Parts: sequence; structure tokens; C-alpha cells
Amino acid sequence: MWIFYAFLSAIFASLMTVFMKIGLKNINPHVATAIRTSMVVIMCWILVFITRKTNTIKEINKKEWLYLLLASIATFGTWTFYFLALKTGSVKNVMVIDRLSIVFAIILSFFILKETITIKTVVGMVVFLLGAFLLVYYP
Repeated sequence: MWIFYAFLSAIFASLMTVFMKIGLKNINPHVATAIRTSMVVIMCWILVFITRKTNTIKEINKKEWLYLLLASIATFGTWTFYFLALKTGSVKNVMVIDRLSIVFAIILSFFILKETITIKTVVGMVVFLLGAFLLVYYP
């Protein structure tokens, strides 16, 4: 099921990017991020209430709260800089460079989570980097 959800995530990410590029035309990126984030917060809480998961909040321990905080700071950073880039850059170039996060996540997962990196993974990352370079610098 994870692959289905991953594809849906990719589709919604592409829709978000196209809609935000249109929406950023006459709006400050920081204001747009704040409005969009506020709407996302409301929708997330609606989902928590609909799925009746409010009782699980008390089960979150201090370490998990710390990582939720760190993930929130990272989310703030990615959305802030993504929308700043999207305001003036092309969707293609911003998306391609943003998706280099895949390579960064693989490297970070190796060092932080001790996940394995195989030769196939390294080759895939190199191909990904070359593809990104070609898409951005040779339109």
C-alpha cells in the first residue's frame, strides 16, 4: 500500500506546486506560506477528529515531541525556501532542484538512521544528479 500512497503524494506535490506558482503571482511568498500552512493545520486536525485519534496524543513521549519539533522546523525551512524559489523560478527548475532532497535524505539516512547504501543506490543517486543537472542547465 505504501507505493500507492507514495504516488498519491507525488501527484499532490505536483498539484501543490502548480497551484502555488499561480497563487504566488501577486502575493508575498511568506504570506502565502502562512495562509497555506494555516489551512493545512485545520485540515490535519479535521482528519485527526474524523479518524478519532485525539486520544493518541497523550501517548507521545518527550523524545517523539523533540523529533516532531525538529521536523516542524525542517518543514518550515523547506516551505519557506521552496516558495521563495517558486516565486521567481520556473516550476521545472525549482521542482528538479527540490527533489535533490531524495539524494540528501538517502545520505542522511545512512549517517543518522544507519540505513544501508548499496552500489545500486549510489548509481541511482548519480543518475538522479546527472538528470537534475541536465534538466536545469540544458533545457
